[in-house]
Amino acid sequence: MPLNEQRILFAHKYVENGFNATQAAKDAGYSPKTAFMIASRLLDDAETWAFIRGLTEDLLRSSHLEATDVIRLISNRATMDVADLYEKDGSLKLMNDIPEDIRRSIQSMEVVELFEGSGDQKHAIGILRKVKLTDKDKNTEMLAKYFGILKDKVEHSGSVTVIASKHDEAL
Repeated sequence: MPLNEQRILFAHKYVENGFNATQAAKDAGYSPKTAFMIASRLLDDAETWAFIRGLTEDLLRSSHLEATDVIRLISNRATMDVADLYEKDGSLKLMNDIPEDIRRSIQSMEVVELFEGSGDQKHAIGILRKVKLTDKDKNTEMLAKYFGILKDKVEHSGSVTVIASKHDEAL
């Protein structure tokens, strides 16, 4: 299939939105009702896929990263072991003691001091530490899509009956 403006827009939207093909098809102006099927067809098209690869390579070059750097980062996030955040006694490690690849997987941290009592009777009883990590499933999905293991694709089975009338023939 030759690349037209709509296919090029699909490719740009696909890369911009983190490789959600159905949403990219909708954003490129395809019908929401058929976006999933169109997206699947576009991703199976060699010219469209080559254009998408080119876009991702351009994006990596402009950010001074190599594809291997991004794949390594995503791979580390997909395979991280949450146990690396904790000491053997179950307490959270100090930030400097957490391995760098695990630190890069931390999306946010929150520290809350816990108190009991009120007024003059108020005293600290502990500290609550919350760590939010990146989504392992999303990172695994991105790896699978990159390596072609996973594609947005729909298969249909069954039969379709088409009934034409004389009115249809006049059109």
